[in-house]
Parts: sequence; structure tokens; C-alpha cells
Amino acid sequence: MADADELWTQWRRLTKSASPDPLEVARLASTFERYFDAVKTEAVKAARASGHTWEEVASTLGTSRQSAWERYRIGERVKSARWWQVPVPQPPGC
Repeated sequence: MADADELWTQWRRLTKSASPDPLEVARLASTFERYFDAVKTEAVKAARASGHTWEEVASTLGTSRQSAWERYRIGERVKSARWWQVPVPQPPGC
């Protein structure tokens, strides 16, 4: 995977293009989506480990308790997994 600066550079180039290649936009969006999904999963694991309820998690994510539980329950089984901070890259110039 490209480094964060390169991803943001590609995104800015695409959004400034008068006619971006839709497949390139989809590929890059998919890369960002996987990254943010990993960040969200780790945040839910940390929230549950610190005592937040599935109702609180679901409300924060804008979904039902059942949906949140089904999507993130694996984290409940992996409580021994290490929580680590996932760095969120800032777009250059922010």
C-alpha cells in the first residue's frame, strides 16, 4: 500500500481533475475505506474494552445494536488482542 502522503496526493489530483478515471477513483476510495474500517474496528474494540455498551457503540456508529454486535463481536472473542493506536494520516497542509 502506498504511504499516506502519496494517497492524499493521489486523491487531491483526482478531485481536481476535470474528468477523473472512475475506476481510479473507486480504487483509491476502496483503499481509504479499508483503512478507515480498520480504524473503526480498533475503536470499537477499545470502547468495548473500556466498558461501553453495544447500545452506545451502535448509537455512535449510526446503526442498530444488533448490526454493531454482528459486525464487531469478533473483538469480544479476541480481548487478549493488543490495542494499539492506528495513526490517522493528515492531508499535507492541514
